Amino acid sequence: MIDAHNMVDHASDAAFAIDGGLNITAWNRGAQQLLGYSLGEVIDRHCSEVIRAVLPDGEPLCVPSCDGIKCFLRERPFAASACRARHKDGGWVPLNIASVVMPKRARRSHGDTAIAVIFLHQAEEKQGGPPLEQALQIFILGRFGVAARGRDLAVENWERKQALILLKYLVAHLGHPVHREALIEYLWPDVDESHGRERLKVTVYFLRRQLRAAGLPGDVVQTAGKSYLLNDQMVWVDAAAFERLAAEGEALQREQSWGEALNH
Repeated sequence: MIDAHNMVDHASDAAFAIDGGLNITAWNRGAQQLLGYSLGEVIDRHCSEVIRAVLPDGEPLCVPSCDGIKCFLRERPFAASACRARHKDGGWVPLNIASVVMPKRARRSHGDTAIAVIFLHQAEEKQGGPPLEQALQIFILGRFGVAARGRDLAVENWERKQALILLKYLVAHLGHPVHREALIEYLWPDVDESHGRERLKVTVYFLRRQLRAAGLPGDVVQTAGKSYLLNDQMVWVDAAAFERLAAEGEALQREQSWGEALNH
């Protein structure tokens, strides 16, 4: 029965092996070419420190106690599609993840500590996917979510809940200035104008600070006279991308470009 290291060495895809502590025990040439790390740079390191993959919505996939290890400990394979992993140079690599769990009897017979072999297959960038390096990504198809540079901002944990409501309101009016009086009336309908303006300033400041802390430029939230707006050149919204791709797909379908239409 083949051991984990031989499986990694002979894999046609990028591959690596991990032990029960999620430390990398084997790393092939394909993995080095895909992510830029040599064997010496990754051996015995925790895989989450090297792969740093995120899900399509920006939620981190590679964390110290990930879903993968839970599957492996139950001797079940783990897979994930449409992920992105960090290259050594800091760029993003789109990939699909698959795995093989090493049976206990195989480990015993080879004296191998590896519990699983992970395969990384480079994927094509999805049409309309969020440009992780430039945009603030807004997810409104389903549970509302916000990500920046591929990381979930956990907006539900913000101390100022009104900042989240303000962000949602500006998303709903993306690219269009919203007068401060309309925002005050929406956020604090029972306060007078002077108190409302002060609260709005504090809330906008908090929102901008949270976005800057996530690595985004300060002009994502712009001021236009007495109005505020989100810079639509710096914001990606999943619903807008969906609508655009659906329209493009329908146009391609009418031209009988079936393959491109299906991709869209």
